Amino acid sequence: MTSPPSKKIRAEQYSALEISPQRRRGIATMADRRGFKQLTLQDRLTAWAKKTREQANELEPGPYRDALLQKADKAESAARFDAWSRSSGLQPPTDGPRRPTK
Repeated sequence: MTSPPSKKIRAEQYSALEISPQRRRGIATMADRRGFKQLTLQDRLTAWAKKTREQANELEPGPYRDALLQKADKAESAARFDAWSRSSGLQPPTDGPRRPTK
């Protein structure tokens, strides 16, 4: 009776797979990171809201669908707030004349 193949990769098999020594240790090299584009928070929130809205539209009316739509609305609001907070024309709030500090 033979034993099932082991899922572990032996050291001699790494050369056959052409895996760098740094990669074997779990260290990402610059070459590994090159070409990876990080999405902005606004892009991720907008994409998630769109996906959630599509899922909600496939459901029948009810509390679960309403909850998904509410979460999508909050994500879109958060994306707008993020865009606003990063805008160059952002002004501090003006509640009226400031009192002199003592």
